[in-house]
Amino acid sequence: MENSTTTEKNISKEKLLQLVSNNDPSVTFEKPKQKDTMSKVWGYFSIVHIGKFKQDYVICDSCKSLLSYKAATGTGGMQKHLESCKKICDVHNEQNEVKITKYFNSTKNKSYSVPFKLKNKITNALAEFVILDGRPFEIVNGQGFINLMESVLGVVRALLESSPATASDLIADPRTVNLKLFLLILLIFLF
Repeated sequence: MENSTTTEKNISKEKLLQLVSNNDPSVTFEKPKQKDTMSKVWGYFSIVHIGKFKQDYVICDSCKSLLSYKAATGTGGMQKHLESCKKICDVHNEQNEVKITKYFNSTKNKSYSVPFKLKNKITNALAEFVILDGRPFEIVNGQGFINLMESVLGVVRALLESSPATASDLIADPRTVNLKLFLLILLIFLF
């Protein structure tokens, strides 16, 4: 005998809750197909189906709450649920936890203007580095290279205790290094 729920188009929330809590096999959950214009809240919800019939409900993937949903009314109710969903809030709070370094002055997020002559000297050295070691221009944007420069600056700062400059303030854009390299090669061929 066929389950009566598989032939019902729309059922009450109470009956649907009962079916979900009993893990009824006629109840399925489906993620909507991703579209560029789609609300980001869909990342946290699935559409509820009974048999082959789509219901006017969605389920929160985190806390398993059922919410009424119709395409005509939009995702506002889902958004409100996200703002109050304990399980999702706990995850967001861990991700947005304030780090102790926030309370200290840091030069990492502050840009320091390095005098042109000094930055040009570093750019020339970077172009030479790229030529001599056969490295790509983009190496100066690599995190490993920036960490190396930060370490060198840390030592220099400890010795001088006067400069708030960071490695990113000193390192030229790879296009500038490319241009310097081109000019150096041009000078070599002309003379």
